[in-house]
Amino acid sequence: MFLVTTSRRPSRRTRSFLKDLVSILPDSRRLNRGKLSLRGLLAEAVVHNCKRIVIVNTFKGNPGSIDFYEVKISSLEDISSNELRFMGRIILKGVSLSNELNYSRCVGKRILKIDDSECSSKLCLEARELLVEALVKASSNHEKQSQSEGIVLIIRDRGDYIELSFKTDSDKICGPVIRIRKIVR
Repeated sequence: MFLVTTSRRPSRRTRSFLKDLVSILPDSRRLNRGKLSLRGLLAEAVVHNCKRIVIVNTFKGNPGSIDFYEVKISSLEDISSNELRFMGRIILKGVSLSNELNYSRCVGKRILKIDDSECSSKLCLEARELLVEALVKASSNHEKQSQSEGIVLIIRDRGDYIELSFKTDSDKICGPVIRIRKIVR
């Protein structure tokens, strides 16, 4: 399960992107962050039994990066003994929201698969590795990947950036289009 939130003062566009992101991530829960610190986010993740925290950061009024954290739960009673491990950061080149593209949100689909057939560069392979570790392996439906209904994440190499798009198994395009400039681990 994923806890998805924003930086402390998100723009409207970042909040809309967050809604799109929650619609494509299996078993995700959106949290209005307010003044919560990382330690506060960790406590919320433990309470809701989330394995990952995803934070969308704002840069000049737009989504600028996405941070992935792994939640290591050692005790439900003593929250201070739990740990948060930084997994990686995706630096965004840009995003196109589902409402801007006239796509629908991927509502009700719960399995995330990755199609990397158009992925060949080093940046593309790094992005794939981070996305598999942060998203696919953390999904509670990871063992059920053979089921037919779900969301497919398509990774495309576009030269100086990587493009992520989403579709259902029935080839209906949904969700945002995300362009990645850089991966930081």
